[in-house]
Amino acid sequence: MPTAPPQLSFALSLYHPFRKKDCPFFSSKLRAWEFPSSVFNREEKLPAVRLAVIQYIIAAIMCILVFGLWRLQVVGRQNYHALAEANRIRKVPILAPRGKLFDRENRLIVDNYPSVSCFLVREQGHDITPDLPLIARGLHMTTDQIDAILKHYRLAPKYQPLPLKQDITPDEEEFIEAHKDELPELDTIQEQRRLYPRDGFAAHLIGYVGEVSEEMLNDPRYAYYEPGDVVGRSGVEASYDGILRGEDGSEDVVVDSHGR
Repeated sequence: MPTAPPQLSFALSLYHPFRKKDCPFFSSKLRAWEFPSSVFNREEKLPAVRLAVIQYIIAAIMCILVFGLWRLQVVGRQNYHALAEANRIRKVPILAPRGKLFDRENRLIVDNYPSVSCFLVREQGHDITPDLPLIARGLHMTTDQIDAILKHYRLAPKYQPLPLKQDITPDEEEFIEAHKDELPELDTIQEQRRLYPRDGFAAHLIGYVGEVSEEMLNDPRYAYYEPGDVVGRSGVEASYDGILRGEDGSEDVVVDSHGR
């Protein structure tokens, strides 16, 4: 009797009737839907060495974080506190008005008048080089004049505002107020300026005041003066300068991150 080809024999074996006794899952002690737990619930455990390495890495990361927190809160507390206060509080100078001059009949000879000056506050840490054309245009100055002022006060303390222009006009004051966001380093300060008699009356006797020069700063008599201070240059103004000039002060003003 002829036999089927090998392919056909293999196909017939696939459709061979299934017998329960040939399958271990259908034994007399198990139901058809019950399977050994090892088939699906195989627990995959990490090697002990790998688990130890992961634990050491996590511990090292936690140590680094704790050390960084300790450094910020304990070691650098004073430094960061000072920086935060410097960003929040700004010192605004209050210029002392110069004393008035009277004659022996108690008649007023030299008086003061209120004025507004523009100062450059350097505590903001803002680079003003790109803003020089805008500042020069708003204050009716040239960039060369501003550069010369910055070079003149290059040795002045950072906390000291630099006078850019004295006795500014109302238009220039409005320009500064309108550009507070763009130019936070510009500020206005109220000060008193000298008002002398007309037609130069007794000018040789009264004298005049002016900004202290670099040569004067090298003189021991002006050891306590700073660049930008106004001093008597001749006459009574120079002879009684220590009495007339008074003492400048400052005011702490709370500002935001933009210096406003």
